[in-house]
Amino acid sequence: MKLSTKILSGTMLAGLSLAVILTGALTEANAATPKDTVVMAKQIDDIISLDPAESFEFSGSEAVGNIYDRLLSYDFKDVSIIKGQVAESWAVAEDGLTYTFKIRKGMKFHSGNPVTAADAAYSLHRAVALNKSPAFILTQF
Repeated sequence: MKLSTKILSGTMLAGLSLAVILTGALTEANAATPKDTVVMAKQIDDIISLDPAESFEFSGSEAVGNIYDRLLSYDFKDVSIIKGQVAESWAVAEDGLTYTFKIRKGMKFHSGNPVTAADAAYSLHRAVALNKSPAFILTQF
């Protein structure tokens, strides 16, 4: 019994010593940040998808907003102001059910193909058909 206690104590002491040594070694391995450099880190484990018709979590939506152009967006200084991004102008029918967007000239996909009204309509219909988190915004009224 006495021998088991000595072995257990020795093993624990060795493990603790190793942990302390490794902690010091790992700390010294970190690189110093160069002067006049900003280091940013972001937790992105909440990303489910980068498909704009599916993404609705914080990190995914932020990434999607930087990857894809939208028909409309908010003014960064005053979010109560809606401005066109892909849409040059837009109108809403009196019944509130029909939206008409005029696509800004020269808008192209990364492939070089021009963006058309049919493309925008397809994207909106697809978001509704997939019925993922963003769909409720288009179907709530």
